[in-house]
Amino acid sequence: MNKTEMLVVGNNQSVVQTVISKINSNKEWNAGPATAGEDAIEKFHQRNVDLVILLSDITETEAKKMDIIFHHQSPHLIMIKLNDADIGLLEDNIQTALDKREREHKPAISFVDDALKNSGLNIMIQ
Repeated sequence: MNKTEMLVVGNNQSVVQTVISKINSNKEWNAGPATAGEDAIEKFHQRNVDLVILLSDITETEAKKMDIIFHHQSPHLIMIKLNDADIGLLEDNIQTALDKREREHKPAISFVDDALKNSGLNIMIQ
């Protein structure tokens, strides 16, 4: 089974490591650190990332730049902006975002089988 790969982007390394520890405690998830800007972009290109978590110390300019670059290369990428107060709800936020993406991109097949609609067979069962 493949793990969900995540990239945690922030400038405060102690907060980044705290978030990574919480994520990696889930056996289905794997997270790596990055600082804002070019480091995050470089690590995004090196790994197959499913979800990016932007910590609160990332500026809006940096966040917009990463959003444009990341979504251009991976349109279904999930990006979560995490405030310091939301760290306790991190697992719930991640799972909710993953579930939403799965529902939105779940393949759907629909067809109508009307092959015998106009066949005109008169079958009587006695």
